[in-house]
Amino acid sequence: MELSRAGHLVRSVVSIALAAAIAAAFVFNAEAASRARRPRAAPAQCPATGTKPIAFSKALDGRSFAAEDGAVIRLSGVLDPEAAGLPVSAAQQKASRKALEDLLKPGSLTAAETGKDRYGRILAHLFANAVPVAQALVRGGYLRASPDAPSAPCASLLLKAEEEARSSGAAFWGAGLYKVLAPDELRGRLGTFQIVEGTIASAAQIRGRMYVNFGADYRKDFTVTVASAEMRAFRRAKLDPKSLPGQRVRVRGWVELFNGPEMDIVSP
Repeated sequence: MELSRAGHLVRSVVSIALAAAIAAAFVFNAEAASRARRPRAAPAQCPATGTKPIAFSKALDGRSFAAEDGAVIRLSGVLDPEAAGLPVSAAQQKASRKALEDLLKPGSLTAAETGKDRYGRILAHLFANAVPVAQALVRGGYLRASPDAPSAPCASLLLKAEEEARSSGAAFWGAGLYKVLAPDELRGRLGTFQIVEGTIASAAQIRGRMYVNFGADYRKDFTVTVASAEMRAFRRAKLDPKSLPGQRVRVRGWVELFNGPEMDIVSP
């Protein structure tokens, strides 16, 4: 009698567990189906206009200015020569500020804010009489594209404007202050923002970080690294750095020293 009750109890427990497993699987599959039906969020678009009116007061450098309300606003996704650590002359600094002033002074200004930098400056895509200010200054040869996460939706437009400036030799490109460097030209340029172009020799992923080598000896030749967190963006862009050996590639970023010259890339 006791054995029969025990057997019945075991069968009951098994039946309950099986029912619970079936119910859990049903809920899981229902949730998975619901997620599959949800529309994917559309990729962020580069703003075509600003939403916040701005009153210009004074240019502070080639990419930032003071507004009449005391706020300091910095153009998003671009660098001027001084901010890039380049050996800029006083005359070039003045020309950089004047180029910004000439666009902002007569304009009806609006901003599409993207956040703040570590100094508390407001980062924004700025429009003067509906003209995208950063693109205009990059196309004029005064600024270079420096895409980051907040400015990523506008990166392709900024890079296109930069290529036009480079091809025409506009402003600082014609003066030789801006240039695309070969990997062996980076010695003596540590701590500066540079654009480098060369042929990839090898690539390897070690403990999640990608190492892309532009020379045969990683201990002294130029290397680009991509942190594991940033590799997610590369996968979304369907760009596998391990497929790059033998290809000619252009990269941009801050030149540091780790064995040889090294650049940490944050965006595909």
